[in-house]
Amino acid sequence: MLAQAQVRAQTLHRSVDLRLGDAQHLSFPDASFDTVVATLTLCSIPNEEAAVAEMARVLRPGGRLVLLDHVASPARPVRAVQRLLDPLLVRVEGDHLLREPDAAVRAAGLVIDELTRSKWGIVLRLTAHKPTPRDPPPSGRGQCLTGRLTGPEHSEPPRRLAHVSPDPCHPSKGESPWVS
Repeated sequence: MLAQAQVRAQTLHRSVDLRLGDAQHLSFPDASFDTVVATLTLCSIPNEEAAVAEMARVLRPGGRLVLLDHVASPARPVRAVQRLLDPLLVRVEGDHLLREPDAAVRAAGLVIDELTRSKWGIVLRLTAHKPTPRDPPPSGRGQCLTGRLTGPEHSEPPRRLAHVSPDPCHPSKGESPWVS
């Protein structure tokens, strides 16, 4: 996959730093990225809490996490099927169907700005940010804030992007976590 990414970067005449690494032990200094993007990865990482904690560690204060993954469904019939399939898929593919990455994001100290789920709840999309010293403390566990980051610390465009990859709160219509 790295070779394909390198060819693509050369085709686009972009200078990129591509690395093979362990998402649970990132080889970057603290607070070195403005944005971390993880797509369909936490389901296959052995310790998703450690991976999210590493993502939080490398984010600068005010930095943004964008996450998309398949997760445990809140719908009981769907979750029952997931529970039946999970042991087989973990053994054969290393793919966990019952993960709850939003809990790992909160445990890592990030503030969830937007969280959406697909129709059956099996695909989760969220954006979160690393609090700055000026951010007010969260008012309660499980709180979800909707909206865009504002203020002088968020007015600059991202300078570096980390992409770790190979989908409760409802956003306002017209807002998307995938547009900055």
